[in-house]
Amino acid sequence: MTDKIPPFKPEAGKEEQWREHMLCWLEEKIDEQNALEIRRSGGSVSVEDWCKALARTGELGPLKEQFPHVAEFIAEPARKRGEKRWKASKFSIAKLAADFARRIRRLWWDHHGRKNRSRDQISAEEFAVLICKRWFPRDAARLTVAKVLAAAKPSGKRAKKMPRQKAYLAR
Repeated sequence: MTDKIPPFKPEAGKEEQWREHMLCWLEEKIDEQNALEIRRSGGSVSVEDWCKALARTGELGPLKEQFPHVAEFIAEPARKRGEKRWKASKFSIAKLAADFARRIRRLWWDHHGRKNRSRDQISAEEFAVLICKRWFPRDAARLTVAKVLAAAKPSGKRAKKMPRQKAYLAR
């Protein structure tokens, strides 16, 4: 457990040691946040109830694994005519890393009063990629900072659109 909070900027000549210390501290803090969220949620849902809830959305795999003796009789819930199948969003390591980057900036703000780093320093997204590669080596093998930045951008119908810049005409 890391007791000492690393400084916001590394000392000259000790960049690698600082990077490892900051990475360990950030991993520990994010892990604490995750544990706190699990405790807040109660965690009183049984595996059976969780499998049933997934089956109601159309994800039948866990329910079939839970009850293999009746797996052949488990089918998708009936839908009305024209009603499309609900699709659960797939796990995205890039979205997870984008969430980690937001949390890292928040931690920096809370402990150092600063959150943005200069271009020559390691960013929150880079730390998020490193944490994901440590925690999920198989899923995060091809994760890059560019993918994390793309996942952090809002998309879809309700996303705020950026106003177009007006063209500058030189006369």
